[in-house]
Amino acid sequence: MLCCFVRVDSELVRCVHCGQSLVSPDVADRIRARCRIAGSHQTEGVPKNLPESRMPGTGSWRVVMFTPGLQLGGAELWVRTMITEMDSARIKWQAVVLAHSHTLINEKLLRPIAARTRVTAPYATHGQPEFAGLIERFPTRRDAAAAALAGADIVVCWAIGGVLEELLQDFKGPVVAVSHGVCRWTKADMLRQMEGGATHTVAVGARAASVCPNPATTKVIFNGVNPLRCEPKRSRETMRAEWGYGQDETIIVGYVGRFGVEKNPTAAAVAVANLPARYRAVLVGEAANSTLEAETHRLVAAIAGPRAKVCPATEEVGDVYGAIDVLVMASPAEGCSLTVIEAWLAGVPLVSTPVGIIGDLESRFGQIVFPIPIDPTSEELARAVREAAHAGRSSEVVQRARRIAYEHLTAKRMTDNWADFLEGVGKEHYAINGHHKTPQVSIVVPAWNEAERIEKSLRSILAQSYQDFELIVVNDGSTDNTAEIALQVLAGRPQTRVISKLNGGTGSALNLGFERAQGKYLTWWSADCWVYPEWLEQLKDCLDHHPEIVMAYGDWESFDQTSGITQTQHVAEFDKALLLNECYIGPCWLFRRTAKELAGRYLEEPCEDYDMHLKLAEIGPFRHVPHVLGVWRNHPLNLTTRLSKDPKLAHWSSQAQRIRTLHRQRLAQHN
Repeated sequence: MLCCFVRVDSELVRCVHCGQSLVSPDVADRIRARCRIAGSHQTEGVPKNLPESRMPGTGSWRVVMFTPGLQLGGAELWVRTMITEMDSARIKWQAVVLAHSHTLINEKLLRPIAARTRVTAPYATHGQPEFAGLIERFPTRRDAAAAALAGADIVVCWAIGGVLEELLQDFKGPVVAVSHGVCRWTKADMLRQMEGGATHTVAVGARAASVCPNPATTKVIFNGVNPLRCEPKRSRETMRAEWGYGQDETIIVGYVGRFGVEKNPTAAAVAVANLPARYRAVLVGEAANSTLEAETHRLVAAIAGPRAKVCPATEEVGDVYGAIDVLVMASPAEGCSLTVIEAWLAGVPLVSTPVGIIGDLESRFGQIVFPIPIDPTSEELARAVREAAHAGRSSEVVQRARRIAYEHLTAKRMTDNWADFLEGVGKEHYAINGHHKTPQVSIVVPAWNEAERIEKSLRSILAQSYQDFELIVVNDGSTDNTAEIALQVLAGRPQTRVISKLNGGTGSALNLGFERAQGKYLTWWSADCWVYPEWLEQLKDCLDHHPEIVMAYGDWESFDQTSGITQTQHVAEFDKALLLNECYIGPCWLFRRTAKELAGRYLEEPCEDYDMHLKLAEIGPFRHVPHVLGVWRNHPLNLTTRLSKDPKLAHWSSQAQRIRTLHRQRLAQHN
């Protein structure tokens, strides 16, 4: 198996696939040599043979990618690299789902992806081509996802928070949401993806991780680029002549990427306009639509006149990097820019704002860009460009950046890191060697600003005498470190997870938690209370021995935090008529999943438990377990206390009566 070696510096060349290094002062910029891992890698452009689907743990993991579309952007290039460069002996890309029919599709991205895996999508709209033979079209995105998910083990997704729940349907495997940015939109989308079913988060850098709901548990995997992409195929002289900048003394300042306001592409033109005449600008890329494209051309012409050119996007970016002298990236926010990585691999001096992974890497290795501030002035841009052009490609800054990129930011390094991560996620989720085990009991713990109390609650649950359960903590938009404490307590514990969402109240958190639950029996527990070790065992035994009942419930204790007094609450035997007049069941109970599915969702306002108990009572009888199983804590901040004492919440005091009335009316209609 042949592979490519690419020069890293004056003495070192490295295989772009296996990492093998050779030291030779006389070696050419590119040579062909035998890879020391013969047969395990292939060069770009050679289709990989996909293995037959295998059960998890016995071969490659079957993974589906959800992406909004395939425009020519950094995240979409990441999708292509993931599909085309991944080791198929470890990860089999079963399908790519294009979730939004209205997003444009770049055929140059689509073709290599479709050559390696199945691509499904809803029927195209707005006059888009159908790409017959490349995309399998379905009536809805739900249908497109269902076709892709059959037999899948893992889902990877990005930028589809609003529709993720619809796409996943009944998929029960792990779902990995990816953060490619650091803006408010990315933060909101990551939260929506967690609410929609994502179980894990990955970010392309530390800053991109900071916008994830649980930054502490977010895996950071840098983006990567195949170095062959950055190698020029045409000479520097040819490219410069095509641009009309053939003079040797001309200094060309470049921009490569999307023409969007958020990218600040005109910064290169601004710099040139404030520098001597021998400086020229070339902007290579495309906009999301023709209006933005025309506006970019107009702005560049207005800023720098004939000293700046706008050129269409090209896959041959190596030709561009070989012909320019400086690259300017003045974006105010980035996750892990592929253009930045390409410039480093190509050995181009880079003028950049301190965004994305630049800060991460400079703190470890030293200066790797010629810096400009966020929203730089024209003078700051001109000064940095002049400095970068004077330093040139042989400068210490540029060579350091190139070595770092070859060590940490190649496509091979990225896909290997992803394969390691996905294998770990799959093994943890399916608890193999090879077989998934559904827990008998699912416990949901909704939590809002419970940093002071949640640890005791969770540790009491983890200490149960019956251990075949999953524990789902739903962080309901807490403004304190509730989620971080929960993650610390649950660290390393299988069948546990923390989900974060916008604040919506207890009922909203319960609905999300139970949507994710897989157990045969279901319950929830308050984050500010605690249970005794026999809590689950007693209630589950009751349900197991009495198949006619839908719910088992036990006695409990109330603890007044202010007075320190504890009182035992012995609950009455089940009486449907009594339940219609009094919410007496208490907090210690367990019901059947089948009954919950018939009863439906929780009420998303106070008295959600009482409403659910009444709905369950219409389905079947309950049974009392005469044992004290848990402690309900009464403190100034819990909802029950606030409802009883806060006059601003007094309008909720009749809620229980309203629920009783509704259930009586429903019973009367049935009778």
